[in-house]
Amino acid sequence: AIRSALHHDEPDMARSLILISELHSLAIQPLMLKKNPEIVMTLRKVRKYIGPKTQESDPKLHEKRLEDSLKIRLAADTALKKIQSLFNTPPDVSFSKYFQKMVDEFHVATKDYEKEELFQLEKLLL
Repeated sequence: AIRSALHHDEPDMARSLILISELHSLAIQPLMLKKNPEIVMTLRKVRKYIGPKTQESDPKLHEKRLEDSLKIRLAADTALKKIQSLFNTPPDVSFSKYFQKMVDEFHVATKDYEKEELFQLEKLLL
């Protein structure tokens, strides 16, 4: 939903801020992120969001888009830092590499699980 809200032609920046805030307020567990690593990847991309590709002809609207883009980047960075705090990443390893290793290990450990079994695994741990 965050990616859809930040469509490159017509982004809905207000919606994306709401979605990022909702994500940040969730009681996220590491297992959830291992099962859905695209959440982390999306936040990593959104931290670099520069706004829509088309420029606004109205300087006030252009300034508002720049301001909203900054808010989006900061909100994504805050949400990602919260996620990073859930993992005990060694100080000499980047979070991205460490997280990818965790995801890979999870996929190897659950490669023979059915979707329902994966769902039950999460349900039991919650």
